[in-house]
Amino acid sequence: MKILFVFQDSSKSVYFESLTEGFLKKNVQVEALFFCKKGILQQRIEQQGIICHNYNIPQSGIVSKAFFNARYIVQLSKKIGANGIFAHTVYANFYTALASYFLPKVKVVCCRHNADEFYQTNNKKAKRFDTLVNKIAPHLLVISEAAKRHVIAVEKVSPPKVSFLPLVYDFDKYDRYESCFVEPKKADTALRIVTVSRLVDIKRIEQFFPVIQYFKAINKRIELHIIGDGPFENSLKQHVNALDIADLVTFLGHQENVIPHIKAADIVGHLSISESSNQVVKEAGYCGKTVIACKGVGDFDTYLNDDNAYLLDRHFTTDEVIKMIENTEGGNEKGENLKKIILEKFSLNDILLNQYIALFEPVV
Repeated sequence: MKILFVFQDSSKSVYFESLTEGFLKKNVQVEALFFCKKGILQQRIEQQGIICHNYNIPQSGIVSKAFFNARYIVQLSKKIGANGIFAHTVYANFYTALASYFLPKVKVVCCRHNADEFYQTNNKKAKRFDTLVNKIAPHLLVISEAAKRHVIAVEKVSPPKVSFLPLVYDFDKYDRYESCFVEPKKADTALRIVTVSRLVDIKRIEQFFPVIQYFKAINKRIELHIIGDGPFENSLKQHVNALDIADLVTFLGHQENVIPHIKAADIVGHLSISESSNQVVKEAGYCGKTVIACKGVGDFDTYLNDDNAYLLDRHFTTDEVIKMIENTEGGNEKGENLKKIILEKFSLNDILLNQYIALFEPVV
């Protein structure tokens, strides 16, 4: 069996690295197509011996770009003799779904990494692409039960067309990335909070600001490190300046390797109201860190509980967050408990790997 993975970017992904290596160990041949320039993910899977292809046409209209990219998938699949195609995220899914019309004997699976995010943000363009993929893709894989419920109940995808498998990791791979400099805590810093996400409204990063302001008012230094970039960056910085907490809030921008920053944190906070299967909280758990997150978001309810995390309702108060932060000074028992369940539920094993491979059983 030979599977062609299709990606629209080449950012770091231990999930993809783990899957491709797992497929190879099961004697499944793998090649990869990237609709972008060579990046860290491509470098890492090439080290596994995987042949990678890049196809990045110059700027053009949506229709012509879709045509050329879909055509290239068809041509490459036939050239390498692919039995299956495994596409990931919105645009790669769309190109691959179009290509599937011309590859009737190839098992095509489009993986949805989002649940209701585009509905929460009213991203009409992304919603249109997802709708098209829902209609024309032969099969959809989602990475959480929450995403499965959404695509079936809200987007009206036929249930037999949708499969769910969790994100899986060879967690040892995290320790093989080159480390980076992390600014040490100042001597008078009581705690450091780290949050990692795109800087968009649904991630609700600004909800930490009054908490930081409160502690500053009582002369207790709590640092907030914000990792990520996005359209809300300037407004968030203006908000920080208006509250006079710029000395306590650090914007670190996009970081390819967030693990050293998470390891240097006392708390990893994630107040998002839309997720499918959040990776950062799993990485925080792997590092044994205390997590503050919201109930009922994505797949959190399947592994977060009061024994291993501080959980908020979606509509919480600043005082509730303050109390949780004060409680973390009593120890890190929750972080230790979270690490156990993360390793148990999301470590790549033969059962999960075989389920992934089974998605590509030949079309009869």
